[in-house]
Amino acid sequence: MIIEGQLSISNGFSRLDGTRLMRGALNNGGFGRATSFLQQERHLQSGETIRVDGVAAEFQADDVIVISDAGRAGQSLATATSVEFAVSRVGGAKKRPAAKKAAKKKRTKKTASKKK
Repeated sequence: MIIEGQLSISNGFSRLDGTRLMRGALNNGGFGRATSFLQQERHLQSGETIRVDGVAAEFQADDVIVISDAGRAGQSLATATSVEFAVSRVGGAKKRPAAKKAAKKKRTKKTASKKK
C-alpha cells in the first residue's frame, strides 16, 4: 500500500505521521534499517512530506509500517527505484562489447571471403 505523510526522525527511529517505520524482518533491527534507508539511500530528512510503499503490521503491540520503498511526495516510487537501479547497474553495459566482437568477427569473415 502507498502511504503519504510527514517523516519524523528522532533517536534513530523513523515515523510517518507518528507510526514507526521498519524495513526488513520485524525481529531483526528493522527500525535502524528503515532510518538508514530513508536518510542514506533516499536522502530524505525529518520534516519532509514523503510517500512510502509498505505493509501495516504490529510489533510488540505497536503499529508499524514495514516499508519496501520510499520517496518524496509527488515523486513516483517507480521512478525512485528506476534511478537507483540505473545507478547500481553502471557496469550493466557488458553485453555491448560482446555484441561488437561478434559484429567484428562477421566483418572479418566477409572481408576474408571477398579476398578469395
